[in-house]
Amino acid sequence: MKIMKNIILAAGVAFLVIAATPVYAATAPDSATPLSYGFVDLGRIMKEATVASSANAELVARKKGIEAEFDKKAQALQHEGEGLMKQKASMQPADFEKKMKDLSTRITAAREDFEKRKHDFSVSMKSTVDSIQAQAGDVVQSVASEKGYAAVFTRDAVFIGARNLDITDEVIKRMNANPKKIDTSAKK
Repeated sequence: MKIMKNIILAAGVAFLVIAATPVYAATAPDSATPLSYGFVDLGRIMKEATVASSANAELVARKKGIEAEFDKKAQALQHEGEGLMKQKASMQPADFEKKMKDLSTRITAAREDFEKRKHDFSVSMKSTVDSIQAQAGDVVQSVASEKGYAAVFTRDAVFIGARNLDITDEVIKRMNANPKKIDTSAKK
């Protein structure tokens, strides 16, 4: 009876070891608990977070100002060119050429100034987006840490996900509760 008991006990232990092996192989080697994940919609954050919408409004206003200023300069130069063409017949050819060359130089300078300002605006816009995403990243890190998430993905990277894993609303709420001003001016 004692031998039979030992055989049954040994067989039971062997069965448990064999049956448990796949479970251990399927889990992460550094964790006995399953990993959980979250996701966030960066597009919504960029639209709905107060810091993002106010920075966007500043950028839109600045862009409109740059365009309006350039349009005003372009119209003035065009008007000057039309006036010069009307005066051509009553001017000495050398004087006309000199004035046309001067006008052409100012048109080129205005274009170059506009291109530089467009470039500066693009740099500023990229810097602004980067700053907003950095703020969102800090908040995402905080929420993920509190929820014990092993990773947080962007909404675009998630094909299917349970709604309770979407932390976008919480991130927007926290960003709005503690908004940090973003400098939208041109960066050098």
